[in-house]
This record gives sequence, C-alpha cells and structure tokens, in this order.
Amino acid sequence: MDAGVATLVVVPTIDLMNQWHATLTNAFGDQLSNGVGVLGGGSHKITAVTVTTYDSAYRYVNEYGDQFGLLIVDEVHRLPAPTYRQIPEMMIAPYRLGLTATYERADDKPSS
Repeated sequence: MDAGVATLVVVPTIDLMNQWHATLTNAFGDQLSNGVGVLGGGSHKITAVTVTTYDSAYRYVNEYGDQFGLLIVDEVHRLPAPTYRQIPEMMIAPYRLGLTATYERADDKPSS
C-alpha cells in the first residue's frame, strides 16, 4: 500500500466514487491517518488517497494537479472526451494507471 506518493482515483459517476471510497476505506482506512478523501458530490476532503469524479477532477485540476504522484483513472475509455483529456495533461503524477472493461469506444474514436 505504501507507494510513497499521494494517489488520486478518478471515476465517472458519484455512485462509482462512493463505491471506490467504501472499498478503499475497507482495505486501507486504518493505514491512512486522515482516511480516504472525497472530492465531489458535495464533499471536498483531500487526503493522501482521494477519490473524485471526472467532473470534479476537471474542475479542480489547476488547484490539486500538483499534489498527486499516482493517478488512477477508472473507465479510462472516457478520458479522450475534449474536457476530460485535460485531467492527465495537467496532472504532474509520474505514475498512472488506466482501468477499463471497454477496450473500444462506442464512437469509434481512438482510446489514446
């Protein structure tokens, strides 16, 4: 669990944000002094491991883009959307992980 860098998990919906938060809290909550943070859905708590929505990540990337060393993007096939592609472009995170169960986009545009 100790990668030595703060982690931001970006997900497309509030429901997924809540699921990720619950899963990470169950898995690592006792190892994190400030718990798992949430940015979105009315919450604004940034910690060493924070979960956010695509919309909130886009909205706050200028403010928090320099605070995370690991960027995890769930449903990464959505990232090429014009606004969302700015999320990884403006993050300094040297470590990045994209997750998807949908290898090809529905609009036939490239995923990268």
